[in-house]
Amino acid sequence: MFVDVDLRNLHEVEFVFARRPFASALLHVAGTAGAMPVGMPGVWRQELHRLVRPHIPHLQLLRYVVPESLSEDIYTAPLSIDEKLRQIADAPVDPHLLGAAHHFAEKLPLGVRQMIDNQPRFHQAAVRSIRDSSSVTREFWPRAATLLDHEERRVDLMRGAPDSAAILAGLLPTTRLDGDWLRGMSGTRIKARLARRVELFPVLAGAPASLVVMEPWPAGSPQTHEGIAVAIGYPLPGLSTLIDETGHALPERPLETLVGSIRSSVLTALDRPLGMGELAKAVQLTPSRATYHVEQLERTGVIVRQRQGNRVVVERTARGESLLNLFGR
Repeated sequence: MFVDVDLRNLHEVEFVFARRPFASALLHVAGTAGAMPVGMPGVWRQELHRLVRPHIPHLQLLRYVVPESLSEDIYTAPLSIDEKLRQIADAPVDPHLLGAAHHFAEKLPLGVRQMIDNQPRFHQAAVRSIRDSSSVTREFWPRAATLLDHEERRVDLMRGAPDSAAILAGLLPTTRLDGDWLRGMSGTRIKARLARRVELFPVLAGAPASLVVMEPWPAGSPQTHEGIAVAIGYPLPGLSTLIDETGHALPERPLETLVGSIRSSVLTALDRPLGMGELAKAVQLTPSRATYHVEQLERTGVIVRQRQGNRVVVERTARGESLLNLFGR
């Protein structure tokens, strides 16, 4: 990671979870173009090199900056890969990029300056390379639904957790905690302060991969950091449960594929009737999240809630037992 993150305001931060498949597709292209370490398994790396190689001469700009046209707006709902590609294809010329290129003209290679001067050509190359190489993301993103469910639950539990700094560091293998700082391992870094709201989004990549989305330091405020970190992308934990060491797909777990990781956990935890508090603890959910998933499962008829004295008890129905026997045992 190329950013040192100041954690002194961590107690004020609200972490939110997002699923951004386009971020994975973009990261695969940027990594293949040599912009950053991604740690791709062998089969993925070979396939991505084959698909991206024809476009690499037109993608060298990514070694220096990810233009705004390729960035996602974290304050709006995530876009699908195709939606974002259409947005890039129609993107206007970025005058700020032109200004930066003029300022650093002597330090930029000729090919990079040409891409900045001819941004429509860069956008075309980006669209083609991301569309071609997104086959990896399109195949494995749906298969990762179980892992993504688990990450959503983890981020939900981070709110107010006393060890949130350690949890955050654990998401980013190439960082280390140093007092009130989360430090990257690279030689050249910039300093960022956490925003009040920080989005966490997983990417389909290996341990070296990390992304920090930053906004400029507020104008008129004493500048103590280079920017404000508003989103952090991290390698999806558990990716090795989907693929072998070469990148080939492993067999799926049908119940988790059918209902998702969280609801699969709820169903399998109900080997005996449980109170709502017991169930929430068993599946490591907050009470409100547990109630939400129980309500959704109850609508399908696979579990039922019943009042027993002063507490509400949850148990599987005959339909739930049949579903578990068919897919989960």
